[in-house]
Amino acid sequence: MAIDMNVHELLVIGDSDLLIHQVQGEWAVKNPKITPYVQYIQKLCKRFRRIEFRHTPRIQNELADALATIASMIKHPDTNSEQYRTSIGATPYLLVYGTEAVIPAEVEMPSLRIIQEAELDNADWICKRIDQLTLIDEKRMVAVCHGQLYRQRMIRAFHKKVRARTFEVGQLVLKRIFPHQDEYKGKFSPNWQGPYLVRKVLPGGALILSEMDGIEWPKPINSDAVKRYYV
Repeated sequence: MAIDMNVHELLVIGDSDLLIHQVQGEWAVKNPKITPYVQYIQKLCKRFRRIEFRHTPRIQNELADALATIASMIKHPDTNSEQYRTSIGATPYLLVYGTEAVIPAEVEMPSLRIIQEAELDNADWICKRIDQLTLIDEKRMVAVCHGQLYRQRMIRAFHKKVRARTFEVGQLVLKRIFPHQDEYKGKFSPNWQGPYLVRKVLPGGALILSEMDGIEWPKPINSDAVKRYYV
């Protein structure tokens, strides 16, 4: 289009920093699928006296993209109509209820069709739509804060039920029998075995146990798998 309009100086703004450097020849093109496109763009660049490429991050161009999308949705009044492929030129819903169907999303976030039926000015609708888009970041921040507060509430509720379990050398304990152990005899068998004597208390909640006859276990055991034994 710029060539057809005899434009000699052109400013190209894009959100892909990689593609801009590849078109300028600063970076090599490693993807064979886009090589023909880059070569074609480089060929077109020679037809301008001056051409400048500028990188704009996509996050900085959200409102402009939204405005362009909204503008593309607005049609000329002479052509702003839809012809339904029916013998009566209307939808069955329109004939029954006298209006077009409105989905819940359009009630909360009015679409162009709903605004036009309400006979609002396009400029007013665009302003309201932009205001709604600017509130998206605020809504996201509220959701993030709500998630963080919910996580903190869950942590506090969990800590209220946590009971500190400390063991000392010389105490008697029972060891849980897990289903994968050889000592496990079935559903109605005891779940604990022992007692055993605490020989050492290691950091991180690990214990070194020994039999009642003094034979010390070679491997430590997690304190979650034992409980106090009272005589």
